[in-house]
Amino acid sequence: MQARFSPNAAAWFYRILLVVFLLIFVFVWIRNAWLSDDAYITLRTVYNFLHSLGPNFNPGERVQTYTHPLWFLVLIPTHALTGEGYYSTLALSFFVSLATLFLLIKFLARTPQQALFAIGAMILSGAYIDYSSSGLENPLSQLMLALFFIPFFATTSMRRLFWASLAAALTTLTRFDLILIVLPPLVLVFIQTWQAYPQQRRRVLATLAVGFVPLLLWCLFALVYYGMLLPNTYYAKMPANVSLAMWLGQGWNYFLHSLRVDPITLAVIAFAVGVAIYARDRALICIAGGIILYLIYVWRIGGDFMSGRFFTAPFFCALIILVRVELLSKFEYLASIALGALLLGFLAPRPPILSDETFGALTDPERIALVGPDRVTDQRAFYYHWTGLLRNLDGMKNFEQLTEVQEGLRVRAGRGGIFRTTGMGIRSYYAGPAIYVVDELALADPFLAWLPRKDGWWLIGHFTRCPPLGYAVTIQGKTIVRKRRNFIKNEIQEPALAELYEQLWLLERGNPFDSRRLAAILKLNLGGYNSLRSQTYPCENFWGGSADPASQIAK
Repeated sequence: MQARFSPNAAAWFYRILLVVFLLIFVFVWIRNAWLSDDAYITLRTVYNFLHSLGPNFNPGERVQTYTHPLWFLVLIPTHALTGEGYYSTLALSFFVSLATLFLLIKFLARTPQQALFAIGAMILSGAYIDYSSSGLENPLSQLMLALFFIPFFATTSMRRLFWASLAAALTTLTRFDLILIVLPPLVLVFIQTWQAYPQQRRRVLATLAVGFVPLLLWCLFALVYYGMLLPNTYYAKMPANVSLAMWLGQGWNYFLHSLRVDPITLAVIAFAVGVAIYARDRALICIAGGIILYLIYVWRIGGDFMSGRFFTAPFFCALIILVRVELLSKFEYLASIALGALLLGFLAPRPPILSDETFGALTDPERIALVGPDRVTDQRAFYYHWTGLLRNLDGMKNFEQLTEVQEGLRVRAGRGGIFRTTGMGIRSYYAGPAIYVVDELALADPFLAWLPRKDGWWLIGHFTRCPPLGYAVTIQGKTIVRKRRNFIKNEIQEPALAELYEQLWLLERGNPFDSRRLAAILKLNLGGYNSLRSQTYPCENFWGGSADPASQIAK
């Protein structure tokens, strides 16, 4: 039977099924909802912004520590309305996820059967469910992709090009690397518009450019305000002294880990790419091309330490292919594929549909053991026992028992000074803005981020730095003049590194339009100091007795 959305018995049957599947999605979402430590890196910046301390992690220091500008901007009014970060962030993630489902059902799925398959696959995908909450940008990424594909499948027109380019810009603004996914489809939209309007080529180019204005405005703001086009986290997570073989090897581990713990996610992606090629549909092949580009990128950067996080966007795009391809609009084909997906979903060690409030009830040694030899970890298992929604329905008492919260509150009670840490999300949020946070992973320190990684323990996104001689004395001065722009005494002994520190100081604290700062912006963004990123130099024991990073597993 091939029923469509029409006023007959079959249509009503599928509408009821859609409601049932949506209720199951809501049920599974609530039972799996949690917040990650990384979410609190952004939430600290949101808190500071709302308290007139600027969009900065450490007040008085212009450093971009978040990788998702649009998600950061959306969190601001949400946080402002409620005055708290936990429930408001989860509520935002929930409603954004529901909006994505609405767009998929209403505007993207060819048939109700295909929409049912897509929702069912989402429910069974550990990666998709885990990161539909978490406090990270993933739900917004899916929503922006849905908004992009609506005009992508429309008929060729100037309006289509504008909306597609605007949605592509907002998707990129959600997370810069997502441009790889939308680029091939956007190129197709541009070519089709270019060919359809041979007498209006300038208008076509202007329409494309206007759509990208939000992204261009953000880049201009980041360059002027922060002094860097890319967030500081890029430099912290991509040290120069890591070999290509190491990146690729760890990227391979990331794929294998996902296949082992969440087989349905990569299986659906691979199947959808194959279906797009088999169907010989240009639009679907372009979507598949974006998926392949993005997966190559994920492999190249070593994946992530968070299992499945970087597979949610390509998984969603794969579902777009499967709800659009005409072949799967036939019930008999879709039924067999759905059965296979169901089996794969329950092959996972911990299917999200079976998760409950007892998930992640681990001792500290068991939490540490979640990081296996493949250097990929189940972050929801690591934090859910404390940050899971089911564990905090009657208030935040359970959340506040988390070690990271207690450490942050103890530091806050100290009323100022420097807090040296490895896990800087929840700790720094609860430590409060009066505390200057320095982390071994250099996520909030541009100077340390510019330096090569230290030998020893590492995860992707977790590369510790060895501060040069004189750093400890110099950094102490930051708490003294944190609200003044005059430069403190630079005690860093290595001349080249001392010069780099002064240039970065101008970016962080100098007058935004000072000619020296503008010169420093140009030099740093054009690679003027890149040679220092792999230079060896004498180090000092700045971190002292800091905890073993393996026991903290947080950005």
